[in-house]
Amino acid sequence: MRGVTDPLVVKITQGEVQGRGLARLVEPFQFTSRRYPDLDAIIVPEGFVTDFVSVPWFARPFIPVIGRAAKAAVLHDWTCTRFPRAMAAHLFLEAMILLHVDPLRRWFMFWAVRLFGPIPRHTETFPPLASRGQSGQPQRS
Repeated sequence: MRGVTDPLVVKITQGEVQGRGLARLVEPFQFTSRRYPDLDAIIVPEGFVTDFVSVPWFARPFIPVIGRAAKAAVLHDWTCTRFPRAMAAHLFLEAMILLHVDPLRRWFMFWAVRLFGPIPRHTETFPPLASRGQSGQPQRS
């Protein structure tokens, strides 16, 4: 399985959301957080659909939709469906640091998602973890 610093493998789809193109992950990737060491690896699954970096039109000259932060943005899109906003934002920042996103750009992007990002639609306390079974449900011991 690919890690957050490995190349992202996607297929561009026909759809759009609010004028932004979409892509579907061809291969899953995992991210292990140092900030949240109690979490197992977060797995973004094959088939997950993303719009990469959601940037308003006026900021696109400064923040590219697809660039060094693209994989961190995919991770953020996934974690927004599973974590509270602050946690998803901090995971996004941690991934951008690993991906060597310019410090000023990552600071701006972090605070943009932290303050104005989507309100997460999480339904559980934690995301699907590496230790979960095929059904995505926690394995009980």
